Amino acid sequence: SPWSNKYDPPLDDGLVPSAKLRALEIEANQLFDAYRELYFEGGTSSVYLWDLDSGFAGCFLIKKSVAGHKFVAAGAWDSIHVVEVKDRAADGKASYKL
Repeated sequence: SPWSNKYDPPLDDGLVPSAKLRALEIEANQLFDAYRELYFEGGTSSVYLWDLDSGFAGCFLIKKSVAGHKFVAAGAWDSIHVVEVKDRAADGKASYKL
């Protein structure tokens, strides 16, 4: 879970982010939850981050079901964004790929 950092059901060998990345994951979940509520007016959002050898990667997910609206009888919005961030130690910057 992005909120508890635990697997459900429990998984003995599951990966978890480093402490620094976990702090970023918590903050990203709070920010994305606010964005989801303001933009989508409901639904569910989750952010998952994991460590890479030279940086980190993550996915940002939103699910919103729609029913009975003026222009949409029924449907769902599924939004998935994946990003990879690589540290450039030489200049203290990072490059990213969506």
